[in-house]
Formats: sequence, structure tokens, C-alpha cells
Amino acid sequence: MIEYKRLTKDDLEEMFYFYETYLNEGEFMRDQLREEIEDESFVGYKAVEDGKTIGICFGKDKLELTYPHPRLEQKIMKAKGNLKLHCVDAMVVDKDYRYMGVSTGMLKAYKEEIADKGYDLIFGEIWIYPDGHMPVNKPMMTFGKPYWESVEKMYYRNLSKYGLTCPVCGKKCICGAKLTLYNFEREEAKE
Repeated sequence: MIEYKRLTKDDLEEMFYFYETYLNEGEFMRDQLREEIEDESFVGYKAVEDGKTIGICFGKDKLELTYPHPRLEQKIMKAKGNLKLHCVDAMVVDKDYRYMGVSTGMLKAYKEEIADKGYDLIFGEIWIYPDGHMPVNKPMMTFGKPYWESVEKMYYRNLSKYGLTCPVCGKKCICGAKLTLYNFEREEAKE
């Protein structure tokens, strides 16, 4: 049976493992994760089966894209307006446990907690592989209808400039991203 538990500082090594195995690796990511778990707005969950962590999901209330995209950050903040925003930083499931509802379970626990804390919107940076596959797109729909979104081709092309490596493409990443704001009960934003 899969259990969903709150992430704590004791889970940092597991967070490093999932981040570096399935997302981006680079030394500054470890420093960023250490800072993130200390942030008072940090919300994170892990999926555990038989004592083994099989997935993680976490975020905080500060908009931080994988690396700086000032133009896009301005667009997101404009769409957000005065609404209170929480940003999913990572949502990863072990490859042997995918398509079993694990990510949806973690995201539901995450959503419940941030709703209880009074947040209005959830931001997700959804990875688009070169073949068009978006691994977390369907689970992210747990948050409801998108309030605002923008699809960005070649979004991760400058990863190597920030000392990061794409687990799909290596140093020359051609992956895109779907940047999405989800709300709890609002209509779509007008751009």
C-alpha cells in the first residue's frame, strides 16, 4: 500500500537522488534544495511503499524557473496578478512505479495543504521531451483547469550555461516546457 508522507530535512538525500536521476544534475541544485526545504513556505510529500520512497513532490511560494527567463517570469507574474501563488518545483516518480497513480496521490496531498494555507494558484513548469511527451501533464490536471499557460519550445536550451545536464538530451538540451498556472475556482485569465 502506498502512503503519502510530508517531506522533512531527513529526506534531503532522497530529494537529491530523485532530482539528479530524473531532472537536472549540478552542484548548485543540491544547495538550492537545501535552501528550499528550509523555506517557511516549503510544502513537500513523498510516496512510500514498503519503506521505500518511490516519488517526491515539493515546492514553495517563490517563482523560480529551472534557470532565469526574465521575459517569461514577467508574463507569469502579470497573469498571477494579486493572487497568492505556490510553485511546484519537482514532481518525480521512480521509473518502476509510473502510471500507477503515485504522482496524482502526491499532488492531491500537496494541493490540499496549500489550499488550507490560503494559496489561490499553483504554478507548474511541465517538461516537454523532444518527441512531444509531457510526463507530468496528466497528473498536474489534479489541480484543475489551467488559469493561464504558455508552451515554450527549446525552453531548456541554456541548461549547460548554468552547469546543468538534461537527463534526456545531455548537455545540448532541446526540450520544451508548458508553463501553467492552475487555480482552485477561477475562470481563465485574459492575456
